[in-house]
Amino acid sequence: MFAVEVCPLPTTGGATGVAVAALFLLVLGVIVARWTRASAGRVSFVAVVPLLLLGIGAVSAQSSSTSCDSSSVTTTSTTLAPLNQNLILEIDTSFATLGTDLVYELGLFGDVDVRVDWGDGSPDDDVSVAGPFAHTYATSGQYTITVSGSLTGLGGNASPLSGAEYLTAVTSFGDLGIESLAYAFYGSENLVNVPAVLPATVTDMSAMFRDASSFDQSLSSWDTANVTNMGMMFYYAFSFDQSLSSWDTTTVTDMSAMFYYASSFDQSLGAWDIGLVDNMGSMLDNSALSVANYDATLIGWEDGPKQNNVTLGALGLSFSSLGSDARLSLNCFSYWQFSGDSPAFVPSSIDGAQIVPMGC
Repeated sequence: MFAVEVCPLPTTGGATGVAVAALFLLVLGVIVARWTRASAGRVSFVAVVPLLLLGIGAVSAQSSSTSCDSSSVTTTSTTLAPLNQNLILEIDTSFATLGTDLVYELGLFGDVDVRVDWGDGSPDDDVSVAGPFAHTYATSGQYTITVSGSLTGLGGNASPLSGAEYLTAVTSFGDLGIESLAYAFYGSENLVNVPAVLPATVTDMSAMFRDASSFDQSLSSWDTANVTNMGMMFYYAFSFDQSLSSWDTTTVTDMSAMFYYASSFDQSLGAWDIGLVDNMGSMLDNSALSVANYDATLIGWEDGPKQNNVTLGALGLSFSSLGSDARLSLNCFSYWQFSGDSPAFVPSSIDGAQIVPMGC
């Protein structure tokens, strides 16, 4: 923390002008005094005294007016949060199945030029080839893995990496240039903490928390303005139920299966800008959105920018008459299709004949 003391500067044409005039009068008084001493005697000296006094007084006034006293000090305090340049992972190999080797695979993809400290006292590894990079621990315990250098992709692919269940926390994403976190924590069933800041370089978060069944941390501080892919991000993330209304989704195109079987997730997504999203297949299937939050989601999306000809997967969700109006508008005017949702209200009837919401 540091403090900055700020004093007001003289304004042009005001205090500065007074200072110049004072200096001029003072110099003039001295010159005239020296001249009169040699030529005119005491009478001329008496005439010069006012000039000297005026000059000295003006300089004194200017000095006091520009002094920095405690009442005019502006103090600004700024706390600079330290930024760790490295990617830091916390693992606990005691989660290993009894009798298995303590192998942890680190998913390094894209452009790779890193040094890995595995945290167990073994020599660091220099890695410049993309792909899962495995390390075997001799004893069970907790370890801190530190990755330094440059890296564009942290993650995996269609199956969890070995030892994914060991990961308990990511304390820093670092400043490595990571662009993709696709499948980064796939199968990390014991992950509970990630950094509060997402690197601005990240564009792909697809399947990031897939099967991360214990994860339920707030991500509201993440700046997702550059992310284009969120497909399967919380796929089978059974515990996750945090508001994401603050996320910037203006560049996202894919939200397919994003909350598929995220069976605790009950939040409105109506504040999202979905103007570029063209894939919402299975997006909300078997999530836990209440009638009120599903209504709010439909109403918000109907009122904002959106693509035409989108199919929204909402298997198991229900909407009220309020949500029904927004849903009908999306269907009729934006040509949306809906898969698996149903009305939560009992349609009114006349003479025993049910009246269902009308088509377009």
